Amino acid sequence: MKLAKTRLDKLVRLGIIAVRDAGDKDGVGLALSKLYARANRPLMPYVDSPGAAIHHQGRYGNFVSEPIENFASPKDCVEARAKAGADRIKLIVTGSINFEQGAVVSRPQMTAEEIAEIVRVAKSFGKRTFAHASGDAGIEIAIEGGVDSIEHGYFVRDDQLARMRDRQIAWVPTFAPVQKQLDYAGRLGWNLKVNTNLKNILEQHAASLVKAHKIGVPIIAGSDAGALGVLHGIGLMDELALMARAGLPLLAVVNAATGTASERLAFKEKFGQIKTGFQSRFMLTRHSPLEEIANLKNGKMVVFDGEVCNGSEYPDSNGL
Repeated sequence: MKLAKTRLDKLVRLGIIAVRDAGDKDGVGLALSKLYARANRPLMPYVDSPGAAIHHQGRYGNFVSEPIENFASPKDCVEARAKAGADRIKLIVTGSINFEQGAVVSRPQMTAEEIAEIVRVAKSFGKRTFAHASGDAGIEIAIEGGVDSIEHGYFVRDDQLARMRDRQIAWVPTFAPVQKQLDYAGRLGWNLKVNTNLKNILEQHAASLVKAHKIGVPIIAGSDAGALGVLHGIGLMDELALMARAGLPLLAVVNAATGTASERLAFKEKFGQIKTGFQSRFMLTRHSPLEEIANLKNGKMVVFDGEVCNGSEYPDSNGL
């Protein structure tokens, strides 16, 4: 908890004004969310946490989740999350990518009907839902279940992107964790086949991102910080650069980290846009990110609720 608070202060100085935690079974995210709500809180970004994600016993996700089998019904499971203070509900719909095979090889761990029931109950508690899902089979189930956003979404099909647009399901593509697998391939012992798989996965993901933008899928930037090599704060800067490299126009990249996220994630407070009624949280820089997204790393001033911070201080290699 102490290290997390130190990191949050550094995130403000990077210009990051909100953190959406994506699952934490130990309660740190919820504790930080409650800390933010205090009148005498330290300098820190808004923290939004689901608490423990929801998964099935024995399936992928136990490191961030509590199994639904611990409860008598989906309603009881969601209600427990809501009573614990969850800002939204996180579902683990699929496993992760098998890099040696270049695909998601495990079957989805939830059905569309099961997801739809969790979504329905979550809405009754005023909570939005988001789903860890990769592989077209799992993405299909998440779409049909009616979640508010899909995290990762590797191997999404074009027809699925069209339905995400029609239903305004947001997409958080998270290039960074897969890119780090490629960057650290030597250390990880990946062979030529895996390297080729990683490159193909990233190329396919980039093409899907460009298509998603062209047809109007809401795109939100998220780094999957905490994954191998993805540091808090710096990981988001890397993610924005990867989205730009994939072919997303620079204005759309900036919007994915600001206005689109603000609109689609429905935070309890208004920020992420410079308009009447929104909080004064923004960056001032002489170097335009619309010329080069990496300019966001250059010296800047961060205005946060009237306090002005030097935005040149970066976390160290531990994300602190």
